[in-house]
Amino acid sequence: MTWVALGLFAGLVLGSYDFLTKLALRDKGVLEVVLLSSVLGALVWALFLLAPPAASQALQPWGLSPAPLSWREQALVLPKSLMMVVTWVLSYYAVKALPLSISAGVRASGPLWTAAGAIVLLGEQLTGWQWLGLAVSMLSYHLFARIGSREGIRFHRDG
Repeated sequence: MTWVALGLFAGLVLGSYDFLTKLALRDKGVLEVVLLSSVLGALVWALFLLAPPAASQALQPWGLSPAPLSWREQALVLPKSLMMVVTWVLSYYAVKALPLSISAGVRASGPLWTAAGAIVLLGEQLTGWQWLGLAVSMLSYHLFARIGSREGIRFHRDG
């Protein structure tokens, strides 16, 4: 039963996040919101990156003490980071233009597109469980689109 409570809590948090994102995009441009969000996230992580060694050791069990990366490792992370930024920008445009009930589903597909890009562009290999997760996601999006079409939403035409 704990997983049900955690699932409901996750839905509440993600729904609140989508609602607040929609509010942020009401009076600001997409690129401005993405930039401000990225800067805020970088500032939060800077606290953990600049933590003294004793604090870093205490934060390590919670995964809040990032391991140092070499320049080569940083370069390997860069393409994934760029793909994430592209998905944020495109999904924020969807949030700005679409009703919240539809844009939330579009935003939820971001990790799917990032995974697809990592597989196609970076040659990543997925486990069986990861492939199953992608298949469930694709089925969910298909069902979501069918439900939306019953409500009169057509993505293949404008207006």
